[in-house]
Amino acid sequence: MWSTEPLTNGTNDVCKKLGIPIIGYSPLGRGFLTGAIKSKADIKEGNILNHFDRFKDDETIKANYHVVELVNEYAKMKNASNAQIALAWIRKHNDYPDKYAKFIPIPSSSNPKRNHENNTAVELSDAEFDDINEKLSKLKIVGYRYSKDAENFLNV
Repeated sequence: MWSTEPLTNGTNDVCKKLGIPIIGYSPLGRGFLTGAIKSKADIKEGNILNHFDRFKDDETIKANYHVVELVNEYAKMKNASNAQIALAWIRKHNDYPDKYAKFIPIPSSSNPKRNHENNTAVELSDAEFDDINEKLSKLKIVGYRYSKDAENFLNV
């Protein structure tokens, strides 16, 4: 939900045309969309996130937290977890095969409780999906997914 470039940079269109699914790697934003990371202090020393632009400092984390707040809003409304809402949003794209390629989110966790949560589907209505998309389109995301240099390899 905070890396929507495949929807606008031509990736979706080409994958849809060729029947290639889009794999949602780290669909929970490396835990960010769950609300687990509110500040730099929430990232342990040695964690790879310390090398990614979107986690570089408290200012950047705070600047992007509006995405988490949107997910929180829907999680409360649907009596679901943030993870379930983020995953539901990705899966909802599959309800529109004329507009989107097939999307397959691949959340991961070594925690059995989180795996169960991630695999307990929550459904979004068409109106909820449209509302989330409209709100996401108005949010500015600060920082590269990885770093400026690594970003060049993401869209090859």
